[in-house]
Amino acid sequence: MYKYFLKASEKMIYIIYRKIYIKSPKTALIFKYNFIIRILLFLKPKRYEYLDVVFSDSEVRSELKLPRVKTSKIELYKNFNSKKKLARFSRIIAIGPASEYDKILKEISDKYNAVVLNKIYPNFMKYKIPHVYILNNSWSKKNIDLIREVYLKQKKSIICTPFKTEYSYDYSPILKNYTDKPFGISPMGLQRILLSLPHIIDHEYLKIVGYNLSLSSNPYSTKYPSLIKANWGSERKGIFLSNMIHCFVFNFALTRRIIQDYPFKIEYNSLEGLIDKHFKYSLRKFISIYS
Repeated sequence: MYKYFLKASEKMIYIIYRKIYIKSPKTALIFKYNFIIRILLFLKPKRYEYLDVVFSDSEVRSELKLPRVKTSKIELYKNFNSKKKLARFSRIIAIGPASEYDKILKEISDKYNAVVLNKIYPNFMKYKIPHVYILNNSWSKKNIDLIREVYLKQKKSIICTPFKTEYSYDYSPILKNYTDKPFGISPMGLQRILLSLPHIIDHEYLKIVGYNLSLSSNPYSTKYPSLIKANWGSERKGIFLSNMIHCFVFNFALTRRIIQDYPFKIEYNSLEGLIDKHFKYSLRKFISIYS
């Protein structure tokens, strides 16, 4: 009976949240997180531990009018040094959707030991630098042939998918702790990379380019092989709805926590002016662009 009540409550909250979000994202976020923190968190705390990054961020609490609660802070990189890594690279660069893959690769080929991506570009064979791919579920299922091609032709590359295949590694356990959660709240591309990398790749330095939490007039480069337009009909609508599911608030707070706790040197120029300002400014910017 208790389990049924919890599931029914989550379903009801999510249905209302989605209806409100279309008209007022901020009101919907206030509604959702207040219900979670005031009711659901106390019914089954462990089910909502992954939202500690939201509840413990004072700026988010203030903007969403959340009460203070005692949470058990999750250690994102606990025991990462004791795990066997898939590879070792001194300097790596993560290229996001707002940057042109070919342009960046031509400029940095002698400065970095590997490049990290959320998608596979069809012209990957042009570059000898090892690629580390941390792919999402939808894209992976629709591009198995391309994953197989990389596996066969780009021997030094590492491919990670939510499900293990003969061509790819399974997600790291830490990342799996953040997927398949209530309401669909889960890490997006940058957050999957930052959660995974220390657990799978031994490195000293990471640079992030082309990631801006979708807070730009051009969040995707012209050549980025995304499924957003195919799934939603337009980029603007797709980003809006993707953030409704994955949750802009969660991924904003998670990015801040990750960068604060990241165990290696990290440079994040493309995020400056976004995560280092008060949360309310980034939330307003997101709503002004997509609502």
